[in-house]
Amino acid sequence: MKFTLLLAGLSLVAAAPADADASAYSNVLNIINKHQTHHAKRDLADSAKDRYLVFFKNGTSIQSINGHIQDLDSKVSPEVGAMAGTNGFAATGSNQGIQGAFDVNALADGKGFTGYFGSFNTSVLDSIRSSPDVASVEKDVLVSLGQHAAKPVNLTELHKRDFQSTTVNQWGLSRISHLNNNVQNVNPDQPSTIRVPYNRESSKYDTTVYVVDTGTYVEHLDFGGRARWGANFVQGEPMQDLNGHGTHVSGTVAGSTVGVSGEKTHIVAVKVLNQKGEGYASTIIQGMNWVLSDYQNAGQPRSVINFSGGGAASYGLDQVFQQAVQQYGIPTVVAAGNNGQDACNESPARASKGIQGLITVGATDHLDNIAVQPEWSSAKGQCVEMFAPGVTILSLWITNNDAAATMGGTSMAAPHVSGAIAYFQSIADNTVPAAVLESWVKDASTGRVKGDLAGAANNLLWNRASF
Repeated sequence: MKFTLLLAGLSLVAAAPADADASAYSNVLNIINKHQTHHAKRDLADSAKDRYLVFFKNGTSIQSINGHIQDLDSKVSPEVGAMAGTNGFAATGSNQGIQGAFDVNALADGKGFTGYFGSFNTSVLDSIRSSPDVASVEKDVLVSLGQHAAKPVNLTELHKRDFQSTTVNQWGLSRISHLNNNVQNVNPDQPSTIRVPYNRESSKYDTTVYVVDTGTYVEHLDFGGRARWGANFVQGEPMQDLNGHGTHVSGTVAGSTVGVSGEKTHIVAVKVLNQKGEGYASTIIQGMNWVLSDYQNAGQPRSVINFSGGGAASYGLDQVFQQAVQQYGIPTVVAAGNNGQDACNESPARASKGIQGLITVGATDHLDNIAVQPEWSSAKGQCVEMFAPGVTILSLWITNNDAAATMGGTSMAAPHVSGAIAYFQSIADNTVPAAVLESWVKDASTGRVKGDLAGAANNLLWNRASF
């Protein structure tokens, strides 16, 4: 009897911290929801110039976070502004308050809560910065694709390829299938017969690629029903790709006609960039949090994340992409950037340095030169781990359900790598760690990229299909 009572007592003691964490997490969410309800009546874009991202130090307990949020709420309370009878938070400014949270809510009791964003005056910001639990406070930055015009191509003239040869200007698929360059004499702007010797139909296991972008035209026939919507974080826009960039990227990953991976690959569209191809870091981080939650809930270990965008250096962007690999083990691919400069100056491109499984990809042309084009040039430098085809790449488009177009940029290079990772996942009988998958796509073909790499790793994507 005494032994039984002792065990019961231990159970109660063990349960107490969990109950306290659950209560603290619930309180944090209640306060943030109160602030968000107040902000829902405003256009948050109006306050973007005054919006800040706040991140807690790794390992900060949810109870400490609760104390921080309660203290912040006492300084910036929607109730204060409401009682003052003004449009907003009268005591601290019209847009003051918490506008959203960074939270992987699939993890219980606030274990995925990493920070929040909102607008705060100078005194409140000083208070936030002085908190021993806060790792970073930064301005919300605008991320832009900086993309260039797409050139329409009539996909209806193409036949679904037999994985051996095809007549079309999708030179990139052939190039990644050969160790030695077999497309040097191809004009990327004109259809030509190329050989694609690897058999994507050897795929055995389902894979998932999260395309974090402008959305995806999931009804496009070339996806064959393998694309679905995950989430939309762009205010004022429907769950639809109004830009085309995300659809083009998704097609390169897994289109039946134009894609790298096999027909076991499924696309999940996560919209974080608007019709102009723009979005704020806060929105992208929320989109990534959703991906991590969905991954946690879906139980699909064969998954990849592709983000073909970037912007100014951001602690928050770097952190969430590193978290995807280091905490969740998801291989993650990002574009190096199109300004021809050092990728180590942009996020999340710079986040990959020293992180195995997080891959920053530069672009090459059909001659294996680092891409230097009239309107854009591939970023370079020590944060670029590898290169893939990125000039005049054929993929899917949004004008109708069989539309296609060519585009160029490191945005087009990255999904070649994501597709190759998904393909390798689909043929492996066991799940493969992200670091090993990086080595499979990165280390097989070295020393082939020509031009000024400025310290970038001279690795070119090769799927080991043919020499």
